[in-house]
Amino acid sequence: MCWLYCLEKWLTAHSATVQTLTSILGAILTLILVATTIAYLIESHKSRKAAESQAAAAQESLRLLKLQYEDLLGQGPVIVKHALDASIRAVANWIGQAMLGSHHPGQVADPTNLIPPELFDALAHARRFSMPCAEHINSAIGEMRNAISHLQTLRQSVAPGQRTAGVTPTAVEPLGRAQTELRAALKLLEGTH
Repeated sequence: MCWLYCLEKWLTAHSATVQTLTSILGAILTLILVATTIAYLIESHKSRKAAESQAAAAQESLRLLKLQYEDLLGQGPVIVKHALDASIRAVANWIGQAMLGSHHPGQVADPTNLIPPELFDALAHARRFSMPCAEHINSAIGEMRNAISHLQTLRQSVAPGQRTAGVTPTAVEPLGRAQTELRAALKLLEGTH
C-alpha cells in the first residue's frame, strides 16, 4: 500500500507536469494519425489512378480485339463504308450549319460531335487493308477538326440570337475539303472491294 500512497503523493506534486506530458503525447499521437491518414490517401489515389489506367488499357485491348475479329470476318470494308456514308451525311449537315452560322452565329449547334465516333474505327480498319483510303480518312478528320475550331470561334463571336452581316463562313472550306476526302476514300474503297 505504501507504493500506492507514494504514487498518489508524487502525482499530486507533479500534476501539472503529468498533464503537460499527457497533452504532448496526445498531440504526437494525433500527428502520427494524421500523417498515416495522409499517406493512406496518397496511396489510395495512386491505386485508383493505376486501376483507371489498367481499365483504359483493357478497353483499348478489347477495341483492338474487336477490330481484328471484324477484319477476320471480312467486315472491315463494310464497317468503313458505313462510317464513310454516315460521315459524308454529317459533313453535309454541318456545311448547312456553317452557312447558317455566317448570318446567325448564335444558332450554330455545338460542333464538338462533328466527327462521328465510328470514323476513328473506320480509320483503324482502313489502315489494315488500304493505306490510301486511310490517308483520305485521316485527312478528312484533320479538316473536320479544323472546321470544329472555326465553328466554335463563330459561335463565340456573337451573342446568341444576334444577327451579323458579312461574317465569312470559314468553316465551310474545311468541311468541303473533308467531304472531298471522304468521297475519295469511299471511291477507293468501292474500287478495291
